[in-house]
Amino acid sequence: MTKVITYGTFDLLHPGHIKLLKRAKEHGDYLVVGLSTDEFNAQKGKNAYYSYQDRKEMLEALSFVDLVIPENNWEQKRSDISEYQIDELVMGNDWEGKFDDLKDITAVTYLPRTPEISTTEIKNRLANIRPSLEKIKTALVDGVFEFINNLDPKPITSKMIFKADGTIDFGKTTSNENFWEIDNTVLNILGKDKEIKTVFNVADAEFEGPLLNIRGRFLPDEKVEHLLRQRSNSEFLVTQEKPFTASDFQNVLTDFSNKYEANKLDESYLLKKHRKIRVAFILNAVETVASTLSLIQRMGDDDRFEMRVIAVDRWFSTVRQPGTNKKVADFLNRLEIPHLNLDYTPEYIYNHLREWQPDVVFRQSEWDGDFNPLFALKNLSWTRVAIIPYVITENFIKGIHDNFLEIDPVYEDVWKYFVAFPLSNEEKQELQKTFISQETYQPVGSIKAIEIWHTKPKWPKNTFLKKIIWMAHHSVGDDWFKFGAFLEVKDLMLKMATDNQNASFIFNPHPSLRAVIRARRGGFTFTEKEY
Repeated sequence: MTKVITYGTFDLLHPGHIKLLKRAKEHGDYLVVGLSTDEFNAQKGKNAYYSYQDRKEMLEALSFVDLVIPENNWEQKRSDISEYQIDELVMGNDWEGKFDDLKDITAVTYLPRTPEISTTEIKNRLANIRPSLEKIKTALVDGVFEFINNLDPKPITSKMIFKADGTIDFGKTTSNENFWEIDNTVLNILGKDKEIKTVFNVADAEFEGPLLNIRGRFLPDEKVEHLLRQRSNSEFLVTQEKPFTASDFQNVLTDFSNKYEANKLDESYLLKKHRKIRVAFILNAVETVASTLSLIQRMGDDDRFEMRVIAVDRWFSTVRQPGTNKKVADFLNRLEIPHLNLDYTPEYIYNHLREWQPDVVFRQSEWDGDFNPLFALKNLSWTRVAIIPYVITENFIKGIHDNFLEIDPVYEDVWKYFVAFPLSNEEKQELQKTFISQETYQPVGSIKAIEIWHTKPKWPKNTFLKKIIWMAHHSVGDDWFKFGAFLEVKDLMLKMATDNQNASFIFNPHPSLRAVIRARRGGFTFTEKEY
């Protein structure tokens, strides 16, 4: 009996798939289909309409398919051929030459695909979202792109520019990608000798608002997939009306002199004080650093700004949480973002920061209790403090002191607080009862929602089981809001995770839960050792 194997995603099963599978079966007596799992598709940047199980059942319903096995990675083909005693590997000719290295153990054949039939085309027709070629060309020539590969989260470059003459400018980054061309519906990235390096299918292009994203195959290495992601100066601060750009930020700083007469400043204040706008970021929690990350990266690329990034330990309930500054620093190091030496004491940092005289300080959290008292808002009154909260929807302008019934007086010490939405009439009326100006609140969209939107889902290990995340808040016992249910459900959840063999569990608690349990705030007896 002659055994044949082929591989693919086979999403939205269509006549092209059927013909390919039938022709593959004609090469032997027994057809094995390696079906890409949902996890493997995610690694490839694909998002199948149907789940792996649904796609598997559809293939198994075909009379000419004898066996369906999961394809979990690129490397398994050789072991599959050996395990299932395969006589021939059959693939579509869009993979021509890619699996010739397997000819030492089996025959390899590439079959022509059915013209004008593809899953991608069907998806585009169904959704009616196929962008025009002219729109893509315009986006390419007018835009600045990040160039990313799927094996490294750090962009190869954040300043890839497609010039109208067909050349590519990588800014300060050196690259082997030198030219570009659009050939019918394919965008090709070419090397210095005009050899094709990466192929992008124009039909796969997606627009997030006006911004273009498109994925492509890196021909020299089938494991590598490239992503072109169009950048926007306002990517980190999105409003429904007008993006808040670096230029706007400079204008806000300049306008500050006219809005606060007590400072006796004129429009040229910034230029007289410093040649560049000095900005400091005080970061203390790696879990929420995303709220400021895009701003840090873009200010680092903008010559109008001089920046200092400072990683400090997080505090909770007046207690320092040792090592939290190192977690932030390690994260910054991975992204090659310079930051102050961790050996500096808080006193040294505060005193030298004040001598450096930043025009603006971005403090990662609005809560004074999250920081060494030196970095409390009252102690930063000599500069302008700006805060980008890491929340999804609410503006969060009311305080924790009176069950959110009153505006928190902490905002009297904040220069700019970047909220998700414009203030409501009710919020404006509440502000009239305080000395806090409406101008303190700058609507820029939800930074956290944008970050979640752009995050690629990833489970810590490959599994076909149901996936369950337990996210426990730190508000437990009788302290604060008392809405955390960790103490009440911990035994039940642990038993469920231990006894349930059909699910994969992750415990993802609030970063402060351990500190609350260590301090035993809230009148409970559960210990850190038990935790």
